[in-house]
Amino acid sequence: MQMTKAERVAATLNCEPTDRPPIYDLIRNDAAIEYFARRPIDMRSPQKAVYAAYSAFADATKSSVRMPRIPGETILIDGEEYVTQRWTEWKVREPSYDRCNTEERVAGRIKRLRQSRRELDQVVRQYIDELNQKQEALADTVVFPNLPNTGCGLYSAYLFCGGVENFSYFMYDAPALAEELIFENLSYTLDFLDRLPSDFAPPAVIVAEDIGGRNGPMFSPDYLSRTLYPGLRQVASKCHDRRIRLILHSDGDLNRVIDDLVACGIDGLHPLETLAGMSVSDLRKRYPKLVLLGGIDCSHLLPFASAEDVSNAVKCNVKAAGYGYFVGSSSEINNEVPLRNVIAVYEAATRMGRTEPQAH
Repeated sequence: MQMTKAERVAATLNCEPTDRPPIYDLIRNDAAIEYFARRPIDMRSPQKAVYAAYSAFADATKSSVRMPRIPGETILIDGEEYVTQRWTEWKVREPSYDRCNTEERVAGRIKRLRQSRRELDQVVRQYIDELNQKQEALADTVVFPNLPNTGCGLYSAYLFCGGVENFSYFMYDAPALAEELIFENLSYTLDFLDRLPSDFAPPAVIVAEDIGGRNGPMFSPDYLSRTLYPGLRQVASKCHDRRIRLILHSDGDLNRVIDDLVACGIDGLHPLETLAGMSVSDLRKRYPKLVLLGGIDCSHLLPFASAEDVSNAVKCNVKAAGYGYFVGSSSEINNEVPLRNVIAVYEAATRMGRTEPQAH
């Protein structure tokens, strides 16, 4: 019996049987958007094609749906200059680390975070309004809201300091101030969650804390234990009090810390970077009830392989994961992926029956 998207997503989040595996992904690919939307992208109003494509392609996606941009425009993010590309932006230059300047900027950031919490009720109202508008635009595709970019504190802190390298210097030069920034970010997120209306109950929310590199975690176990895990536990607890599942987004190899992350209470993990050693099969054997999202390599497989190879990869992951798995790329369907391979992902998932027993 065919399920609705909402039913399919809910069952998958419970690791229960579904009629077919659901698709969760981020589409940043012109050809795929125009194919699934059945219309060209009109840059005067790109939302129409983008939302139509998501609605046709995905069972679920996150709330921060990205729109195409006109390449070459200059924008400011946290006071830093970026130049837009079609689906992303690149920092114009990365200034060298300066301790005094970083301390001053961080102190200012902490002060602004504290002041901005006075306006949280207004921020929450705007957040809910935008979510409702996005859900309406995406029709029956289920929206997993992104939590504020302050997250559990660490990712937002190192981004603000200019990346992991600059933050590493700052951790050494001003450890107390670095941790103060992390926990001020966390406090903002916790306060935000407390201000959400009582009827705010999406099936899942996403928090981004990129802590993994290609060869393992970018921070020591001790540092993560002091700075990330306490916040992650608190965020997970507040979500669970509302019966909302928490999906953690982190690229990279997390194998050495996955036990700790699961112990913090996460319900799902995205995007399972295959080339960094994140195996759907291995994760399912270790964690029978962890919801898995992604795992179809978008660095080599999707851009360069045949449609048959892509289809086989989807089927292999579905068989290895059993129920509780969302088909999707290991980050996003970027603009380098040929349309044939996007269609292969879609057709492999949507034409696959799920009468087989769960593979645990």
